[in-house]
Amino acid sequence: MKVSLDEGAVLKLSSLYAGGAAAAALIAPNKFQDTIYDTIVPRASLSVTRHHGIVLAGLSALAAAAVPADRSTQRAALKAAGATWLAQGVLNVYETADGQTKRNTYALAAANCVLGGLCLWSSRSRQM
Repeated sequence: MKVSLDEGAVLKLSSLYAGGAAAAALIAPNKFQDTIYDTIVPRASLSVTRHHGIVLAGLSALAAAAVPADRSTQRAALKAAGATWLAQGVLNVYETADGQTKRNTYALAAANCVLGGLCLWSSRSRQM
């Protein structure tokens, strides 16, 4: 049995996931940080959190823009998104293992890696 994922649907999922995180980082950076960090974070880092939100918004927009595109463009976007989500997941694991973030950030790492894997899986070439 062949398992395949619709490229457009996975791009939409990636876009929604990034867009939700972007909104949280931009609208409520204090609460965004509170979900990740145990300690009080310096006020200057709120700017970094907002920048993080803008980058996530850009990833969301790029994924959404690629949904109606041709298959090769969708697959390229999925590869980029997949690599980004996997890298984010690895960074979440590192920072949590190092004690920089709350232990519940492992769940975030898992979600990021699963989404990254879905993006990469659906970007694979299939013969028609």
